Amino acid sequence: MFPKCSFVVLLDQNALVAGRRNSGVLQLELAEAIRRAEAIDLVYETVAVCGFGGGKNRRVATRDVYRMPLHVALPKGGLAAGTYRYPFHIDVPLNIPPEYEGNDCSIRHRINTNLDVDWAIDPSTSVVPPVVTAALSVQGGPVFVRTDRAFHNDIVVELSLTTAAVKRGEFFEGAVAVRGAPGANYDAVVLDFSSFAQVRFGGGATRSQSHTVIRIPAEALRSGAAIPFRIPTSASTPITARNGFFDLDVRLNVSLDLPWSFDPEIAIPLTVVDRQSTIVGERGGVVLGTERLRQLTHFVAKRTGLVPGAAPVFVQGAVGPVRFSLADRIEGGAPRVAVQFTYPDLGLGLLTRPLGMLDGFKEKNLPGALADRYLLEQRSNRFRPSDAAALVSAATEQLPGFEHFEFSDHHLGFDAPLYGDESAALTALAEFAKARAKALATAIANLPSPAEFPAAARWRESATTLLATHDGGGFIPSAPALIGLGRRVRTNTGEERAFWFSVTTEWHDGRPDTVITIDADVPFGRGLHDGLAAAKFDGKSTLSEPLFRALRILEGTVTGTAEEASVQNASSYQLRIHRAGILADPAASVPVFDALIAFALATRDERTVDAPYR
Repeated sequence: MFPKCSFVVLLDQNALVAGRRNSGVLQLELAEAIRRAEAIDLVYETVAVCGFGGGKNRRVATRDVYRMPLHVALPKGGLAAGTYRYPFHIDVPLNIPPEYEGNDCSIRHRINTNLDVDWAIDPSTSVVPPVVTAALSVQGGPVFVRTDRAFHNDIVVELSLTTAAVKRGEFFEGAVAVRGAPGANYDAVVLDFSSFAQVRFGGGATRSQSHTVIRIPAEALRSGAAIPFRIPTSASTPITARNGFFDLDVRLNVSLDLPWSFDPEIAIPLTVVDRQSTIVGERGGVVLGTERLRQLTHFVAKRTGLVPGAAPVFVQGAVGPVRFSLADRIEGGAPRVAVQFTYPDLGLGLLTRPLGMLDGFKEKNLPGALADRYLLEQRSNRFRPSDAAALVSAATEQLPGFEHFEFSDHHLGFDAPLYGDESAALTALAEFAKARAKALATAIANLPSPAEFPAAARWRESATTLLATHDGGGFIPSAPALIGLGRRVRTNTGEERAFWFSVTTEWHDGRPDTVITIDADVPFGRGLHDGLAAAKFDGKSTLSEPLFRALRILEGTVTGTAEEASVQNASSYQLRIHRAGILADPAASVPVFDALIAFALATRDERTVDAPYR
């Protein structure tokens, strides 16, 4: 009734190899004879199992993925006591799935053995054989992923992996960085390395199982630096496989932990294969975050000759009085470039604003698509629209972007998207900015002078001479103004100092005032406030004499009211002096510039020397 028999399954390669005929031996050991033994059965089977529902509705669906029965009939008289060996062959299909144990679903490989004994309980056993899936050749290589506007409107997550495919026991290595708009709020970026089983029988289901979770807090990411990470795999990590019953995949789920909100998530498909498989493609790194922006900045600067800027500015430059920059910006969940042009106030009264509900019947005065979204107003009575037509055309024609468009007497700005190769797109945008700055500078230089300014002709003549004898600078006829005339001097300490000089005409209720400004590359010294106070009364001290002299020269060259020249504003790097009235000839302001340089150096206990700088 209870015959005793032990089974031992011996495989030639200690495993079943997919795509091959595998040989082995079934060994039976009988302590005593079993005379009613009639047959030996060996069945290799691969079974897919998945549970559905719960409670009273709980059901478990089972499907045979592969089944290979072997049957050996025994001679009459059964088996005597002893050891018996039966060789066998098992053909394992090439596409046999790997062993898998997931979330209420599994794929199981078994070799079931049974001794059929008449009128008795059959001795049997079940063996779990190692199954080596077929060697595959899969594509590896580095991966770079960037989220879009569907992920988050103000935050872009960038992630790189050195490869998209690894063998069991190896690591996925990569880095993650966050580029966010100012004020974007999040708690962390969460990386979840998971396996997914797409069940295709019993009604179908998707089952996931998390293997490794990495949480990177926002404090580590806000600087924009790339944070490296490493995800291990092991012999138990599911490998990528597909068949008619289960589709097994591994993924890296990247989510953004938002406070009191739904956490957006993207999934990056990965591949895990057995050790005998081949991965095509070398591992490689993709630079992210601030380092990526830095490399992009230097690439564009080298190609265009522009000056690299401090983050978030990529590059910057100047053409005459027009300064421009290209800066990184996150808008609508995508990286964009904020293109900005600044120039001195032109006095034309130009200002653009978005079209309102009551502006539908107003004449469109901007080109192309801009006219459908914005309206240009001119709020100055001293100039006609035709006077500003060339400048408006230079500023608004054929722009590469229209988002956040702004245009006024001192500023032009808009956002442009980046498509495709970022380095090529940013280089092209920088070349556009250079050309547009040149067009703006030309249009500004050709603006008319105010009709009520009698010295306009003399200003134009002197401006040509002063621009030729100083570094940089520009002329604004509509003010009129001379901006940013540069000069370098060597001091008695052997150091070189740089100064920039501007003389502008500011209009208040139709009355012109003259303002002279000096900017320095190093801060004024500790003697600044003492010098300002002493210059109000006399110029007898070494410290106050240059500023006192500058104010007196300004009073002698500006024609107007009897108001004295005075210091309008002083800061660490800038000094402005002012007098009401018209400066007939800007060349007369050069001695003022010389005196202000001497004062700036005196606050630092320095002075100029005549020896050439070495």
